[in-house]
Amino acid sequence: MKKRHFVFLLLFLCATKSICQAQLFDRSRQTIGWYPTDTTERFRPCNKDWGVYQYFSLHKKYPESSMMLLKKVRSIYQKPENCTQSGFITFRFIVNCRSETGWYHTYEIDERYQARTFDPKIASQLLTFVQSLTDWPVGMVEGEAVDYFTYFTFKIKHGEIDNLVP
Repeated sequence: MKKRHFVFLLLFLCATKSICQAQLFDRSRQTIGWYPTDTTERFRPCNKDWGVYQYFSLHKKYPESSMMLLKKVRSIYQKPENCTQSGFITFRFIVNCRSETGWYHTYEIDERYQARTFDPKIASQLLTFVQSLTDWPVGMVEGEAVDYFTYFTFKIKHGEIDNLVP
């Protein structure tokens, strides 16, 4: 009876796609989950069999400092008129083995870490800036180039860019 319940539960979970979506998880390679492929049509990761590493497991980050990048984005950013929104906008994406970026996801939260939606003029300017960065280092594991996730989080205060992490 227990076996039948387990099989039923497993089939139910697969039907809801909660555990059966192209999962790539290998603790020895420090990779994580799946990523929807519909966010950037032409972008392709290189190592489908290996999964995607986290930037911190490879010690990779953009070669310019956060302060320099903050200065650059502030110089091109135009605050939307009468905007008083505050919170955080995070862009999480993949850097592939050819230093190309794609599969961008945007996460927006308020100062109390609750989901919120920012003025599209804010998010689109910041995404355009992040996508314009082209000097991403190649991730290497055992002499092979690999793909990795990375992110940028912008702190927004009253419609202005207050900070950039990492």
